[in-house]
Amino acid sequence: MDDAKIMDDSGGGTRAAILASARSAFLVGGFSGVSMRAIATSAGVTTGAIYGYFPSKEALFDAVVGPAGDGLFALHLAALREFSARPAGGRSFDAMWEFELEKRSQMMDFIYDHLDDFRIISEGSTGTRWERYLDKFVEVEVSSTFEYERDTLEVDGHPSDVERVLVEVLTGLFFKGVFDLLSRDLSRTEAQRFIARYGRFFHDGMRMLMERTAAGT
Repeated sequence: MDDAKIMDDSGGGTRAAILASARSAFLVGGFSGVSMRAIATSAGVTTGAIYGYFPSKEALFDAVVGPAGDGLFALHLAALREFSARPAGGRSFDAMWEFELEKRSQMMDFIYDHLDDFRIISEGSTGTRWERYLDKFVEVEVSSTFEYERDTLEVDGHPSDVERVLVEVLTGLFFKGVFDLLSRDLSRTEAQRFIARYGRFFHDGMRMLMERTAAGT
């Protein structure tokens, strides 16, 4: 196949074929278990043609999972900012729960709209920057938690080392549990029921911890 003709593919068909083949391959073998040659063969192009579109295997991996991965994080960040911008009366724990219930349902729908991509991130991203994907969710969620304590609960001072570690560990467990769900073969409806009950468990636990912190106990 003529690589020059491939690069002139203005309709994007070749690039789309490469991405589709890469997605299928990464879903089965993960990043480390797939070669560019195998992807090229599956897509019906030369290896050189793939490198014409993607300078490395990691760049190809980014192109496969990036839109979904970045999209989910953007949704989460937007939700945190939206809640933070509410007037004080709209930031009670009860209001927070109703807000979380709605936003987590939306995020679960987004995950199921791009289920293969998130399974790749969860199970096949070792060796790429995506293997630390959940870290940024934890980072912004922890920051939001302490901001809530300071601005809404009027907790003075900085969190203790023990409190910070506790919040970081619990927050990490929450997001890890969400992604563990991807290997369980639940339907979208079952996943929505899961996130509602799972979210309630963590909401009530964090509420108790923050109320005790605010009370100085």
